Amino acid sequence: KVRAALIMLDDGTALGGDLPGNYRASAALPAPALMRAVREFGTAVSSAEVSAFTLLADLPISIFLEGRVCMMVVHEGRGLLPGMRERFSQITKALDALYDPGDKGD
Repeated sequence: KVRAALIMLDDGTALGGDLPGNYRASAALPAPALMRAVREFGTAVSSAEVSAFTLLADLPISIFLEGRVCMMVVHEGRGLLPGMRERFSQITKALDALYDPGDKGD
């Protein structure tokens, strides 16, 4: 069960969502840099693409990063239900497409 989610840009700009009352949203700002470091580590260790990672705490936190958009999902259980990791990755990728400042042909 998903308890909360926070969506932000890689510069720390919050796009929406919230975290549980006992969590500090300001402490979430380094999540994009942390996810990049986890990806680099995963690739160096196993040459595998890392789409997300989960911090096991009282309520686990899964972090997703696509381009400039980072999503933190606070949930119950040690892992997400089957298919949810892929779904959150797709949502994060779609949001990144909306916020991509790339060449729009202007």
